[in-house]
Amino acid sequence: MTRSKTTVKESSIEKAFLRQMRKHGVLTRKMNGEGFRAWPDRLIVLYKQHLYIEFKRPGGEATEAQQDIHDRLRALGHRVKVYDDATAATEFVLKVKSRIEESCRE
Repeated sequence: MTRSKTTVKESSIEKAFLRQMRKHGVLTRKMNGEGFRAWPDRLIVLYKQHLYIEFKRPGGEATEAQQDIHDRLRALGHRVKVYDDATAATEFVLKVKSRIEESCRE
């Protein structure tokens, strides 16, 4: 009998990302609960700026309802990203954080 490959859970990706955010002192909030259905999974709060991140299992895509919220947030000038990899999401947030810190030094 051939075993199927174990799939990575969305929650595992998000937990790995959260560990990295804590390590780097980045403030983040889980966007769940009543009133937040279809919203991105995480709100990332940076200096005078915030980002939204939706996590998916590898190869997963945002649902139609999620895509609608993402589009509405983007139309209001917010950054929304969808990731299926904790490392890529972490690199994105740290890159934005670094740019903000550099601009504050000028």
